[in-house]
Amino acid sequence: MKKTVMRKYAQLAVRRGAHVKKGQGCVIYAQVEQHEFAQLVAEEAYRAGAKWVEMRWEDQVCTKLKYRHETLTQLSQVAEWEKARMQHYVDTLPAMIHISSADPDGLKGVNVEKMQKSGAARGMALKSYHDAMDNKYQWCIIAVPSKKWAKKVFPGERTSAAVEKLWEAILQTVRVTEDNDPMAEWEAHDRGLKAHCEKLNALDLDYLHYQAPNGTDFKCWLIPEAQWHGGGDTLPDGTFFDTYDGNYNPIRYIEVQNEPNFQYLFAVRRPDGTDDAYSYLKCCAYALQQIVTYNTIKSICPDD
Repeated sequence: MKKTVMRKYAQLAVRRGAHVKKGQGCVIYAQVEQHEFAQLVAEEAYRAGAKWVEMRWEDQVCTKLKYRHETLTQLSQVAEWEKARMQHYVDTLPAMIHISSADPDGLKGVNVEKMQKSGAARGMALKSYHDAMDNKYQWCIIAVPSKKWAKKVFPGERTSAAVEKLWEAILQTVRVTEDNDPMAEWEAHDRGLKAHCEKLNALDLDYLHYQAPNGTDFKCWLIPEAQWHGGGDTLPDGTFFDTYDGNYNPIRYIEVQNEPNFQYLFAVRRPDGTDDAYSYLKCCAYALQQIVTYNTIKSICPDD
């Protein structure tokens, strides 16, 4: 993929996705394989006025080794330096950008029980920090192709071609091309999402009933007095940011484009302003199955 297009994507993630503000810190999570793109994101964060940028590198091979060789007790511990880092995040509220590119089978063979129990223990130990930051900082998740992910999506292609095709699918999903203005594209898209949400809120729905030719038939009950939100979010200080530049929002389906290669997920929000669950828009090309058809949503919002 051309570096100029990658830079446009990085700029979109920083300025529209996480909306990094002048003088704010920025934390970037990325697999080590994505160091080139992560560097572009870091550079764009500094250009946007970030006071500091912290890189949080991840590696599935090392993670797998950790779960294989460390005890459950060790895996469940939260070191004092980790607590200090989380407190620093609570105090400074940096914008956070997650670059998602991991191999879907990268942790295959790991002891699932050990992973779940240690994750739950660490989650409880760090819960107070996450609660203190909830709805107070900007975040964004973006997708970037890795070789192994791309080969799973396009198994019949050679690796380089598979990566290029997955890049094309992702960039189409996040509205980035060589000659367009993705910032303007997302502004228009957010206006459309807002209109959909307003229509759905006006209906005061109790549940959604999903049906499809493949046999899908179930009801998804909604949180009482919840409101539909989609695309971006607004912090208490008025800062707007798009939470999914290739990803994501909490777990209620409002619109699914009639294409086999991507899904849009939107938010349902409680009256107190908190979200009930998180998922993210997954652009895995032809590997993903659609859960809700576009026509299902058209029946709710027939004018669009």
